[in-house]
Amino acid sequence: MMPVVHGFLSVKGGVGKTSLAIAAALSLARRGQPVAVFDLDLSGTSLADGLALCAPSPGRPGVWLSRDETMQARKGTQDLAFIERYLLEPDATFDPQTAAWRHPDTPTIRWYPSSPRQGDVEASTRRLFFEQDAERTAERLEQMLSAFSTDGAELPIVIVDFPPSMIGLPSLALRQLHRSRSIADFLPVLVSTPDRNDLFRSAEAFVDLRRQFAALRWLLNKNTMPLEEIRAEVKRFLAPQWSWSGAERLLRDVGWSGEGLGTLFRTDKLHLPISLLDRMEALLTEDGP
Repeated sequence: MMPVVHGFLSVKGGVGKTSLAIAAALSLARRGQPVAVFDLDLSGTSLADGLALCAPSPGRPGVWLSRDETMQARKGTQDLAFIERYLLEPDATFDPQTAAWRHPDTPTIRWYPSSPRQGDVEASTRRLFFEQDAERTAERLEQMLSAFSTDGAELPIVIVDFPPSMIGLPSLALRQLHRSRSIADFLPVLVSTPDRNDLFRSAEAFVDLRRQFAALRWLLNKNTMPLEEIRAEVKRFLAPQWSWSGAERLLRDVGWSGEGLGTLFRTDKLHLPISLLDRMEALLTEDGP
């Protein structure tokens, strides 16, 4: 079976997009389906920094380094399996099994973190924002996702955490995956906050993207205000040019102001409140956005 891909997007950084992508992976993994997480925020903010991930042991398939060994290897020049190795090198063979990192609390989730090493970050910059390079990277991403197709009955799920921006790689990858025949479905998720600069830019992006992606979700994170007040502000902002879109009615509140999600990066444990996981699963699987 071909994978279903959930792509997490935002118009700016700091909105909790990565935290929600992780929460989505944890919530969907409870079903028993195989889940993978692609860390495509190649700007140096790696999942390998925030989570206690263990790297696959170089040259030893099926063996993982301990957390301490992983941290020690990162300080040196050892060639660890960061996602850039496969994403930026077209001749590199991507095997989802041997390239996956592990977390002791999530044995059914495969993690593919980006590199925090300065040299890798500098090499990735062109692939994020220069159109020709970003286009090749988007094509390579599609090839890597196709490697998750299985012959079994279980539907594989891939969570992709895109870099914050709606230009360059995120925009080109959206188009590439929308027309892809290598995945079963592509379900984008736009994350924003009540910050008016972010909220209104996200509203414009949502209206534009909905023309292509009927299944696009729009999630409001870090919110402490009544949702109807936020929706009313969005409606006033969109009028009169985009009042026909009804975008404000499709905005969904995650239901957490950030305290629960913030614990992800303050402990080696990878646990979230059951109520948040239930909410994330409902937001991702409800019929229609």
